[in-house]
Amino acid sequence: MTPATDHRKYIARETAIGAAINGLLSEGAFWSASTYVAGPNTSAATGVMNTGGNAAGFLAPVVGLMVDHLGWLATLASGSVFAVIGAALWLLIRIRRPVACQ
Repeated sequence: MTPATDHRKYIARETAIGAAINGLLSEGAFWSASTYVAGPNTSAATGVMNTGGNAAGFLAPVVGLMVDHLGWLATLASGSVFAVIGAALWLLIRIRRPVACQ
């Protein structure tokens, strides 16, 4: 590895750590939001969220194929696109009942 590219592995590591931290920091928000929106159907809503999150693990071989055929940049960019789509979908959530202070 040349000295000019040696620093890239540290940038990649720090970026991955930052992404993991940001993902974990937002976890409480989407769990509490789904609990609030689901109301009495909280157990079903959390089951759907767990199933959807774990089902994505079946796509792990696809990620490997994408890296082999498209490279890391396109693979990571596609993950970013899906993250932005997911964030935009949160804007479509509408709660019909008023929020009561407890």
